[in-house]
Amino acid sequence: MKPAPGTWGTIPGALLYFFYPSCFLTALLFFIGWGVSYLILSTSKEDDKDPSFIVIDEVVGVMLTLIIMNAVGWRDVLVGFVLFRIYDILKPFPIGW
Repeated sequence: MKPAPGTWGTIPGALLYFFYPSCFLTALLFFIGWGVSYLILSTSKEDDKDPSFIVIDEVVGVMLTLIIMNAVGWRDVLVGFVLFRIYDILKPFPIGW
C-alpha cells in the first residue's frame, strides 16, 4: 500500500503480536517470508534488493522487536511500533547493513 508501505507492513505485525504474542509464529513467518521473498526476487527482473512491495521483513521485524521488549498491553506495542519505524526509516548501523 502506498504511501509508506513499510508502515503499512508494520501494522499487521504489531496487531499479530498484540493478539497472539508468539515466538513460534514469529519464527514461522520469518522462514516463510524468507523463502517466498527469495522466490519472488529470483524470478523478478527487479534490481532493488529491498523492494517496497515486500513487507514481510517489517511484519517479522516489529514482532521480534516486541518480543525482545517483552511488550505487554497496547501502550508497549505502540511504543515498540514507533521505535521500530524510526529505526527502520533511519537505518543506523548495523540495521542498514
